[in-house]
Amino acid sequence: MQSCCASPVLAPTGRRQALQVPGNSQVESAEDAAGALPIQSPLFNPGFAAALQTALKRTGTDVLATGPPKTEEDERRPTAQEEVLHGALHSCRQNVRQLERIKKDVEAALAREKAQFDSLHFALKKAKSDSAYLRTTEMLLEKARAEARERQQ
Repeated sequence: MQSCCASPVLAPTGRRQALQVPGNSQVESAEDAAGALPIQSPLFNPGFAAALQTALKRTGTDVLATGPPKTEEDERRPTAQEEVLHGALHSCRQNVRQLERIKKDVEAALAREKAQFDSLHFALKKAKSDSAYLRTTEMLLEKARAEARERQQ
């Protein structure tokens, strides 16, 4: 049964389309290939399409839901999304620790700079007061010498 529809949707009759493979006598009608995927593409050669059709035959949707029961190990195994998020969380945690170390180093450097600033400020004030004392002492000494010279004359 040739169909005009090339998409994997239901055919106008409500049944899935048959696998359309030119020159393949294994797939002749929709009844013979019930449940097969409709493949009408130049990407698939007839041999591959026939193998695919055979591999994809199902006896209903129950086959998709059956399989070995989940074990406790399967239940504990993280999903791909959990693994990605766990990796991102680990990376974020490392970044936070690194930034906290940097913050601690910056705070220590800031404390050292403040202590250096206080020391330099104290030294500047002391240098100004020493300079003022020296000028005053020199002025008084000059005055005393001038008085001594006047007395000698």
